[in-house]
Amino acid sequence: MAFSFSASNSALKQVRSLTLGTSVAQLLVLVSSPFISRLYTPEEFAIYGLFASVVLVGSILITGGYDAAIPLPKKEGVAASLLRSVLIMALGWAVLGTIIIASVGNELNQVWLWLPLALGLHAAMQGWTQWTLRTEQIHRQAWSKVAMSGALVGTQLLAGRGGFGSFGLIGGYILGRVMSISIQKTSLLDHESGNTFSLQSMNLSIQSQWSALKEYIQQPLFVMPSSLLSMGAKEIPIFLIAAWFSQELLGQYSFAYRILAAPATLLAMSLGAIFTQRAAKRVQQQLSLGPWIRRLWLGLAASALIPFTIIGLFGQPLFVWTFGEPWAMAGELSQWLALMLFLQFVTLPTSRILMVIGAAKWQPLASGLDMFVRVLALWFGYTQGSLFAGAGFIGAIQTMVMTQAVVQIGMLFLIWVQTRIYDNRVKQEVVST
Repeated sequence: MAFSFSASNSALKQVRSLTLGTSVAQLLVLVSSPFISRLYTPEEFAIYGLFASVVLVGSILITGGYDAAIPLPKKEGVAASLLRSVLIMALGWAVLGTIIIASVGNELNQVWLWLPLALGLHAAMQGWTQWTLRTEQIHRQAWSKVAMSGALVGTQLLAGRGGFGSFGLIGGYILGRVMSISIQKTSLLDHESGNTFSLQSMNLSIQSQWSALKEYIQQPLFVMPSSLLSMGAKEIPIFLIAAWFSQELLGQYSFAYRILAAPATLLAMSLGAIFTQRAAKRVQQQLSLGPWIRRLWLGLAASALIPFTIIGLFGQPLFVWTFGEPWAMAGELSQWLALMLFLQFVTLPTSRILMVIGAAKWQPLASGLDMFVRVLALWFGYTQGSLFAGAGFIGAIQTMVMTQAVVQIGMLFLIWVQTRIYDNRVKQEVVST
């Protein structure tokens, strides 16, 4: 790759392992997409896209942002307590949510009965993902991504052939997360923390659980609202398209997102998880962050420029040739989304640095502004049009993309300013000692 997180060979191996696993996982999705696109209708993809968006946003509320804190503690027992708390929250919601949804089940589409289970599984998966990063068992996380994609794709293909419709798409989504958790959970077997996490460990006490939650109270106060707003901003087009336009158009957008945005976002988040872990270690060692982050940004931009440029120029004909004429609109959308997703790919891996350096108060403000601008841009394009199209669906997407380019550049600037402030503070502390 064109960049590294650290000069150490272990860091390079971790990045390569996770990148390879993520790439293989997404290759499975992409290779299967021409077949899946012919088994499901845009309307079925619309339900699937809305379901997945609710899961991504809702799982943040379930964990309270505590999953993101798992790599941070110096003591293994505190990290184990945080993981245990996340798993309890996930299980509690899966049970309680199922009871609530079942009580009003007659008034909902039957696919929504699976929502509490999907929310609980996704929240638990996020907790295990942070744990494997903390224990540096990146190979397990890489394999978990491959297994998740394999289960997702296999189930969706078989269910599509059987005519299960949106149930097949959502069933693959759920089984994929079961596979991911199953593989990542085995990380306890090959790590000394297995004893720390055993039933005999005194860390299972309520007191230790409560102590860990209080120590990282900034997670629900700052990190969770920020993550909720950030994820909400990314998923808000799904909800607004569902409210303002037809299921056909929602399905087209969801499919374009599945092909283009989801792989790029997953890879960026995977790299960002390693970055957060490495950044936390650098902070503990009082090392500078600015030059390190700048090299990462340049490397990410260089590695993503060519593929996003190709999509931006030839997205529609590529979609028609690969997935069929019914997905021509998705191809047109991908051409516009390419610019926004390129900038997100560069920004996303370093988005949690504010939490690591003690500047978490900026995260909710930045994420809230991002969401507000995205909603405003979609509304303006929907009612007034863009520079290149009239009022309506395409105008809304184009306006959102152009404003998001400005927002992402502003986020890069905020991260850079805050890391410079941190680096100067570290230099002063080193000199004074």
